[in-house]
Amino acid sequence: MTRNNFFLKIVDPRPASRGFLLAREIFYISSLALWLAMVLEILFPRIILAYFNLNYLFILVVLSGLVTLIKK
Repeated sequence: MTRNNFFLKIVDPRPASRGFLLAREIFYISSLALWLAMVLEILFPRIILAYFNLNYLFILVVLSGLVTLIKK
């Protein structure tokens, strides 16, 4: 296998669709926000839950993760 063929197999030359990139970025940001909110709730009880229900953020993480898996 030549060097050029090796790198072509590693890096997909086709550009990803915008929907996939958007879903992936939403997944990364929302899962980081969910993790941060859970850590803050453990350290300081009722600091997040008094203003925001974390179930909505969890649903966003699950849906964007499913979209990312399906589009890939």
